[in-house]
Amino acid sequence: MILGALLTVPGTVLVVLAAIRRPGLLASPAELGAAVQSLALTFGGLTTVIAVNAVLLVGVCGAAAALSPLPARARLGLGRPRLGAGGIAFCVLGALACSQALDGLVDLCGLGEVGFLARFRDLAAHLPAARLVVLALIMGALPGFGEELFFRGYMQTRLAARWGAARAIVVSGLLFGLLHLDPVQSPLAACLGLYLGLVAVRAGSIWPAIIAHTVNNVVAVLTAALVPGPTGRPLGIALFIGGAAVGGAVLVWLRRTPAGAPAAQEDAHAV
Repeated sequence: MILGALLTVPGTVLVVLAAIRRPGLLASPAELGAAVQSLALTFGGLTTVIAVNAVLLVGVCGAAAALSPLPARARLGLGRPRLGAGGIAFCVLGALACSQALDGLVDLCGLGEVGFLARFRDLAAHLPAARLVVLALIMGALPGFGEELFFRGYMQTRLAARWGAARAIVVSGLLFGLLHLDPVQSPLAACLGLYLGLVAVRAGSIWPAIIAHTVNNVVAVLTAALVPGPTGRPLGIALFIGGAAVGGAVLVWLRRTPAGAPAAQEDAHAV
């Protein structure tokens, strides 16, 4: 039900906005659909969808925390991370490296012009500098906090109480990818979700995952504007190998780092 709302409410908001701009579209479903798709890839439409998603995610998590017998910080994994500043910086580096490796793989597979990411590059490349910076901050901060709060703070900790950390990381990561509803972006987001899930478990807190997610999104937006097309095979190979090497090193370090205290210790019947 919650995921259904996350998938339908932002689209409904875009339909309303498109109908307000052109009321006649309501009489033509085909034209309305095209207008909604076009609106979603504008600065205003995209920031609206991001904001609506963030409000929904934080609202759901807030309600869950209010109904939980645990304090909100414990229920949502918002306690102090057991990793120091250096460890958190290493987690951020790992997220950036994994994203670069995945981007290189996308280009090597010839999918650089497929799906949302290709259309987003076109939008970012044509934005004025001021709007680009605003978009980067919005796409960094709002999803970085809202999505981590929901998928790693609310969902993963709840699933871990039932199934253990490993299954919880996999399920929450895959659902995180599914939320993006794109043939290229969804697998990439799922891979990043698995990594962020491991970061949250090892840190005993979702704050390092929030920081890594936020920084990764900001860098992705700025990169999309500066590199408005597929990188080409040589650079794609370099990105994949370099990113995989650095990301692999961070993963090895994370695997060797003892897991932090579970963020939620509720029994299987608690909210």
